[in-house]
Amino acid sequence: MTIIKEVTVEGKQYPVTVSDENEALLAAAAAGRAIVGIWDPERGGSGAGFDACLYLIGEAGAADEMLLERAVRRNAGLPWVIAETDRLLIREFTSEDPLERESPDDGGGVFSDRLLRENYIAGQYRFHECGLWALVEKQSRSVIGKAGITDGELGYHIYEPFRSQGYALEACRAIIGYAREELGLNRLVIKTESKNKASASLAQKLGFTLSGTAAEAEEGLLVFDKYL
Repeated sequence: MTIIKEVTVEGKQYPVTVSDENEALLAAAAAGRAIVGIWDPERGGSGAGFDACLYLIGEAGAADEMLLERAVRRNAGLPWVIAETDRLLIREFTSEDPLERESPDDGGGVFSDRLLRENYIAGQYRFHECGLWALVEKQSRSVIGKAGITDGELGYHIYEPFRSQGYALEACRAIIGYAREELGLNRLVIKTESKNKASASLAQKLGFTLSGTAAEAEEGLLVFDKYL
């Protein structure tokens, strides 16, 4: 069974091939179209077409609008929008976003080196559906920092000109809601250096509780957690 579904993303229509046939999936992928595989555990399914699928479902009815949009965005290289607040659009980074300056907060070069960031976008987002996301100020359309979730840890970095304006609190509150409602997480952790009073204060404002060990505290690390 092969179904072609039309999905509108950012005002443009894209075809998505939903199929349990390896040949149909392979042909659609070769043509540059988004694909979703239907995999029957009893009948199985194998081949290059299924291997190319980022998303496999058990039946055609499971291909809802959100899944189809994800398939299109992943295939077309369009960023997934995480949340929108009063002042911010929180979305995945793209190739067009400016690079950060080198700093201890650039993710070991991930966000200050173009090749490393391209690899991050291609791997982290595609296979984990989370990571550190761009914080875009809606009024200026400028990327003012990043925030997100990596391995259950909530992290953020606001660029210097935009600090002390409440952006971190605004972004993190939206991301906590996304973690609970969309990612199905039930616990998040914040880790920060004990000398970073601003991050410790933010964690408490977000409802996190200090939970780290004495050994971690002695090493200068504060650990907070929150059950969602």
